[in-house]
Amino acid sequence: MAWLARHLAVRGRALVVMCACVGALGAPLAHGDEIRLERSAHVAAAARITLGDVAVLDGAYAQSLRDLVIVVEARPARGHWVMVDLAMVRSALEAQGVRMSALDLSGRVCMVRVGEATPTRTELPVKAEAQWHEHLVRDVQGTADVEGVIVRQLAQSLGLEPKDRIRVRFGPELDEAIELGAGLRMSIELKSEATGGAVLVGLTAYSGEGGVERAWTIKVEAQVWRTVLRMTRTVNRRQAIGAGDVVASQQWVDVGDAIAHDLREVLGAEARVRLSEGAVVRTAQLQAPVAVRRGDLVQVHCLSGGLVVRGRARALEQGRIGDVIECRLEDARGSFLARVDGAGRVVVEAGGHTQAQQTMGMVP
Repeated sequence: MAWLARHLAVRGRALVVMCACVGALGAPLAHGDEIRLERSAHVAAAARITLGDVAVLDGAYAQSLRDLVIVVEARPARGHWVMVDLAMVRSALEAQGVRMSALDLSGRVCMVRVGEATPTRTELPVKAEAQWHEHLVRDVQGTADVEGVIVRQLAQSLGLEPKDRIRVRFGPELDEAIELGAGLRMSIELKSEATGGAVLVGLTAYSGEGGVERAWTIKVEAQVWRTVLRMTRTVNRRQAIGAGDVVASQQWVDVGDAIAHDLREVLGAEARVRLSEGAVVRTAQLQAPVAVRRGDLVQVHCLSGGLVVRGRARALEQGRIGDVIECRLEDARGSFLARVDGAGRVVVEAGGHTQAQQTMGMVP
């Protein structure tokens, strides 16, 4: 390390103290209507298939599109089923000039039954879908009821603030647990991390003597009201995202879904995949831009205690911010490892006894 510091100091580079200040970024918030593709649907033989047939439409603008035709004539196909996927829905919307930035599309495939269904067995009554229960995090602080305790524990695990909104949906198992556990001591604990929009919760009921009477594991669906970033135009893979490419809006987001919500995380980042207009941006779809390319002449910041010495080196490999790459000083034979700190800039920290530093004689 001393060898590198002395070498840079001899080149007469000045001591530099640099700091960056990132301004707060903001954008007007707007609610995006939701179009959620159903898993299955049914239409009459030779009928056309509309958006309202295959999707749940949430919001006035989405509801206004219910008669948009997705399939002109749904003649019975193989097995009397027709497949409608999200790409078909998106194409039909774009063809009609719909404002995609105002919509949030989700779901994958809807299998549409064509023609009159001939039941082969007695049809069971359709169960009513469980209802969402919405809470403010601050309202469940100190509550002792089962639902409130579950919400409070979930909010804590997600790092939510008192002002945040969260909603949960339970299956019939919770009603059974509450009914059978009435009058008994009950313990409640999260048994899994929040992922895929749900979390597993364990409930245990104890007798008066302290023995376990019953135990349940229930699935709790949960969503959080979050700011999301929606694409205002299509950005192709490896293209950088600019200020005019995204707009902020608010909507319910499944717990465990890594949605990008901070403009500072998105602006300037590269798209890992093609991001279509109207799509909500997820963190896994982004990557830091290439800050240093192989062969670039980079500025080296050598940090040793309170001393900062700068010099120039040649990058021997490509790197993004945070990557550790191999570099070589312009008039030296040995190479060293440095962390990419910005466009055309790398940093070497003192105190690291890496194999590369030992080879170069940077440490005793």
